Order: sequence, then C-alpha cells, then structure tokens
Amino acid sequence: MLFRSASKLAYWSSNFFVDFLYHQLIGLIARVSIHCLGIDAPDNEKIFFTFSLVNPLFVYALSFMFDTDSKASVVVRIIYFALGGVAPIAIMVLQVVNERTIEIGQMLTKYFYQWPIYNLNLAYLSVINRKMVALLRH
Repeated sequence: MLFRSASKLAYWSSNFFVDFLYHQLIGLIARVSIHCLGIDAPDNEKIFFTFSLVNPLFVYALSFMFDTDSKASVVVRIIYFALGGVAPIAIMVLQVVNERTIEIGQMLTKYFYQWPIYNLNLAYLSVINRKMVALLRH
C-alpha cells in the first residue's frame, strides 16, 4: 500500500499537482486550438486555469462518496455529460428565447454553478456567443 511509505498529505498533494498539470496541458491545447482556428475568445486562459485548479478537487470529493472507483467513474461521466454538455447549451438557448425562458435559465444556473464542468463550458459558450446574446436580448 502506498500510504505506508508516504503520508496522506504528500500522496494527495502530488496527485493534485499531477492532475493540475494534466489539466493545464489540455487547457494549453484548447487555447492553441482557439488561436489557430481564429475563434474570438478573449481571456480564455483564465477560464482554463480556474478549471485546472477546481476540477481535480471536485472529482476527488465526489469519488470519496463511493466505495469503488468504477462506481465513481460512472457517476462522474454522467454528471460531466449532463452538466458539462447538455446544461450549458440548454442555458444558452434559454437566454435567447423569451423573457420567461431567460428567468428559468437564470434560476437553473444558480443550481448548476456548483459544478466545475458546467462553469467551464458555460463560460466558454458565453465568451463565444456574447455578441449574439447581446444582439438578441436588445
């Protein structure tokens, strides 16, 4: 067992650092892709950096709620699909339909803000679609 030779703090700190670096690498690839594709997404490095700090902690906390890694993995994948893929797109659509859907979207957003993957994708979609949303609201 790894804990016999290293303290729990050292073990989890090193895991967090490696996960942070992994997230930073993926964020760098995303930023390079955004630049190469000419996508207008200012300040996206802040979004990816914040996600790199928060997401590993979220996954660790969620994983501790399950007795096996496989159960935790399934739940994390479902949450990431629902809150990382479907929810941000639904909120973006709700923002442009009518006043009632805007209110519903704002209400739902309060519940989704606790999930890092939702924040990452909504922030990116908001940056990308900021001009369209502003145009449709006025």
